[in-house]
Parts: sequence; C-alpha cells; structure tokens
Amino acid sequence: MQPLGSLVRGSHDPLLNCMICKDSIAKHKIKSYTSGFRAWNYRVKLQSFVCVHTSELMNKPFSPPELWKGLYRAIIYNAGTYCLSGVSILHEGKDHTGIMVLPRDSDAVFVGKPEKAPNDFIEAYMETIYDVTRREPRGYAMHERCWALAIQVMGADVIKANLGFFMNGMMNSWRYIDLGPVPPIIGPRLIVHYREKEYKGSAFELEDPADCQTWVKQQQEREAVGLLAGWKKKAMVLSRGVRRSTHIMCLRSNPKKTLADLVPPEDIVMMILDLLSAGDIESFLTACPRWEQVISARYWRRRAIKVLKLEFEEVPDEKDLNWKDVYYRTGSGLPIDSLRNRHRIITHLEDVKGLLQKSLGSAKASRA
Repeated sequence: MQPLGSLVRGSHDPLLNCMICKDSIAKHKIKSYTSGFRAWNYRVKLQSFVCVHTSELMNKPFSPPELWKGLYRAIIYNAGTYCLSGVSILHEGKDHTGIMVLPRDSDAVFVGKPEKAPNDFIEAYMETIYDVTRREPRGYAMHERCWALAIQVMGADVIKANLGFFMNGMMNSWRYIDLGPVPPIIGPRLIVHYREKEYKGSAFELEDPADCQTWVKQQQEREAVGLLAGWKKKAMVLSRGVRRSTHIMCLRSNPKKTLADLVPPEDIVMMILDLLSAGDIESFLTACPRWEQVISARYWRRRAIKVLKLEFEEVPDEKDLNWKDVYYRTGSGLPIDSLRNRHRIITHLEDVKGLLQKSLGSAKASRA
C-alpha cells in the first residue's frame, strides 16, 4: 500500500460519508477526543499522539456524544485487492487534502498527527457516495461504530475474509432502498443519501448506534420518574373500546364463562402472543388481563431485544428493567432516539448480509 506522502493531494476535501449508514464522517480536533479520557490526554502530552487497541473503544461513551462520527476506518481497494485499515480521524491541513490517512494495523486506533509515526500509516484517495473515483488506491470509509454493528450482524472473520463481496453487497444494497420522488437536480448516487437523510431526520444523528449502555440508563431513569407507568395508563384508556367489544363476543358464545376467565399455561400464551403485533398484544391482554399474570419478564425481554435488534449480552437481565413497558413503547412507534438509528443501520446490514451470502453461494457453485 502507498506510504505516507506518496499520493497527489487535491484542492479540497470532498464530503466523506460512511458507506454503511450514509451519514458524514465528522471532523473534530484531536483534543476533543483526548480531553475526555485522562489516559489518552496524558499520552498526547507525552508523545503528541495516542495509539491503542480497538478494544479500548468497546463500551466507551463519548462526550460530547457526536464524537463517535469522527472515528472511522476504511476498506481500501488497490490493484484488484481489498484490505482493512485501522481507525483514525480526519486530519486537517493541506498535507491531507482529499486523502485519507489511516493505520496499517486493522486493530489499531490512532489519534494524533500521523507524521509522528509515518511508517505505521497508509493513505488512499477518498471514495464518496457523490463521486466515483477511478484512482487507486481508493478508500471506502466507515464509522468505527458502524463497523462494530457490521461485525455483530455478519461476524468479523466472514467480512475480513470476503471484503470484496462485502463491498459489492454494500454498493448493491442501495438499489433496494425505496427512493420515491426526489428533486431532479440530485444525481443517481446522491439520491440514496438524500432519501436516507430525510428518513432518519436529525433528532438522533448525535447518538452512538453501537452504545446500548446509555439507552439502558435512559430507560431506568424513565422508570424512576414514572414516565413509563404514565404512558401505560394512557394506552389502557385508548384500548377500552377493543376490550368492550371483545368481552361482548365472549358473552355471546358462553354467557357463564368468558375467555378472560381462562388462564392457560405460559407456553400456550406465548405461542399465541408470538403471532401478534405489539398493538394487538396490548389489546388482547387488556381484554384478558388474567393472561398477563402468567407471562414472565423473560418473554418481554426476548421480544423487546428482537424488535430493537439488540444483543442479549448488551442489555440488563429481566429483573433490572421493566421490559414489558419498554416493548410496548417500542412497538407503538414512540421514539427511542438512541436506538432508532441503530435499528435502521442493522436492518440495512441484514440486507447486505443476504447479498453477501448469495455472492458466496454463487462463487462456491462456480468452483464446483
């Protein structure tokens, strides 16, 4: 790969976007990342840079939260091959215009001036969703947090062993997005970015999509002040009509004993609920309140994790959070800002996973 300083610099920096979430790679000053971390701040003062293992970013909240958008890595294409870079930030100054400068080691995070360790870096031309560059080497940027979600969905070994198929899946997945009407001045590659931005809005752009701990704290704080209980009370009022009509139907079939009087085993109740949406579950249990008594918190936790596309090890046990209320809020479309962007990104990555598996299957069949 190209050593530091070997590529021709451009006249300006293009707007660099993440190839996974389509949002921009933000530019922040070095001190923004080190001031919040005492150990990093000490290293910068000592040697003008920080170089750590990527594992140090795991479960590390950013302050301010939008700093996550500045840490990125890239898949670099050169002479028919792909390689994965390490993690760094967008560097300022004319020496880096139009060029991404990233660590060679894919497990390294470097924050500082790359000139302090030139042999540890590679550089590539910036590939953006606005322009397709024919120059090589060219880099496809990704937020480090979005890369973490890609690993969660597909597995690190699978992606690293098939970077070419992964990139093809990322590029081809754009065509499956429902574009709808767009202004005529927007070009074909910009259309996707325009529609994605319109869809997700700006309310949760600052939230780290790979950070679930902040979300957990938000839910626990809501419970502490009674926000979830207040919402649930309102939902019960809205469903009285459904409860009344269901009760009337039960009386017609058997005036002495209604469906609400029956309490089947938990496994039977769960089988029925698995066939219903969140809104239907709420109406059903409002009409049959005794059924709710046999449903364990473990079921609500499992259902919420599935809807929110979380990992089981990322969230508290069933006893540490009111998972039933969390699930009702999510299923009814109420905004949970710290998870909406995550949900959107993982849904997109699941589409990419399907395309990747299809490509691997075709490649295997052609070799047979």
